Amino acid sequence: FTPKPRNRGTAHQRPHPLHLAKLAELARCREEAEAWVSSMTDRELTAFCLGLYAGEGNKTKSIVGLANTNPALLLVFVTWLRRTFDLDESRLRVVVYLHAGLDIEAAIAFWSSLLGVPPDQFSKPYRAAADPTRRSRKHEHGCATVRYSCSRTFRRLLAMIEAVTYRVANPG
Repeated sequence: FTPKPRNRGTAHQRPHPLHLAKLAELARCREEAEAWVSSMTDRELTAFCLGLYAGEGNKTKSIVGLANTNPALLLVFVTWLRRTFDLDESRLRVVVYLHAGLDIEAAIAFWSSLLGVPPDQFSKPYRAAADPTRRSRKHEHGCATVRYSCSRTFRRLLAMIEAVTYRVANPG
């Protein structure tokens, strides 16, 4: 028995009605989301970034750190840090985790340009050894970790997360 490949359609076939319905729903959801986000306040952005940091951030050794492969999430987080706290830009560091065989210079140039952090503030990159048993899709620019070493900023962030958590957990 040889399973048939899924019919993904070709240029001369009409798309399946369910596929068209799914695409229409996705478009409607994007429009609704854009309308909702267009009125986002700084307070709402702060709540989003606190949630991002609470879930994904480094919370040890008084270093504010966030790692991600999604450039948009890191850009939002760094932009918010700069807007919210009086950062000493010279204390920002970035480290790139990149699979073997990918261009480290291109990855550093990408993250540097995106995040506005000069390449000389990048720590030594971490190279992952090739592992053929792991997934084959590699992130072209790697996983970047943004780090800001400042005890005061770190404590303020943790206090903000604690305040939100307490308020939601104990609404009365």
